[in-house]
Amino acid sequence: MTSKKTRINPSPEKVASFSPLSSDEMIQICDTLEEVWGMGKKEHDFLEDPLEGLIQTILSQNTNDKNRDRAYTALIKRFPHWEEVLAAQEEEVQDAIAVAGLSKVKSRYIRQTLECVRKTFGKCSLEDLKNWPCQKIRDFLEKIPGIGPKTAACVLLFQCDCPAFPVDTHVTRVSIRLGIAEKGDTTRKIEERFCSFLPEERFLEVHLNIINHGRRLCLSRKPRCLECPLSPSCAFVKTLK
Repeated sequence: MTSKKTRINPSPEKVASFSPLSSDEMIQICDTLEEVWGMGKKEHDFLEDPLEGLIQTILSQNTNDKNRDRAYTALIKRFPHWEEVLAAQEEEVQDAIAVAGLSKVKSRYIRQTLECVRKTFGKCSLEDLKNWPCQKIRDFLEKIPGIGPKTAACVLLFQCDCPAFPVDTHVTRVSIRLGIAEKGDTTRKIEERFCSFLPEERFLEVHLNIINHGRRLCLSRKPRCLECPLSPSCAFVKTLK
């Protein structure tokens, strides 16, 4: 436990004037994260169906993975076919996904997504999406109400095998503190930043490593800077000296 004299101020706003890191410096950060968390060396079990991945990502907004998975399992158990979600009463869908929180908003986004998919493809399936160019997939997804750059990037990366770098709250916070991104950058700009220096084959690895780092060390309220292997080069830590 840190004493009052060594307490870490968690505010990302404490990062000093932004000085862009070089590509070599950013690659070194990503290499260190891989050494620590090793997500590039692990086997990953992601949903293969783009629509399933999209619905799951909607459920993941503002909640943790455990609640997301519980809500998704409850939803498909209650409604084995996506057409049944559209035919159900709004309250029934809300009840099924309640554990994920924000059920009114998420149920509306899920139903709007299914309606858009059925209107476009004639059925509640996005399998044909895998045959589209990556940019066309992104454009289509981001036109659906409630689907932003992060959610679209998740489907692109995890289900469509397209180069994309999802930016969530963990990626944003860690990137700003390390000096990879600047406070106030949009998720799109942060994604473009990573895509500018990382080879495409490392997008998945680095995305997952940063999320792990944000969940275990670079915490929002009480970052564990004294335990972080990136502390010597971290822009945030330098403001504490």
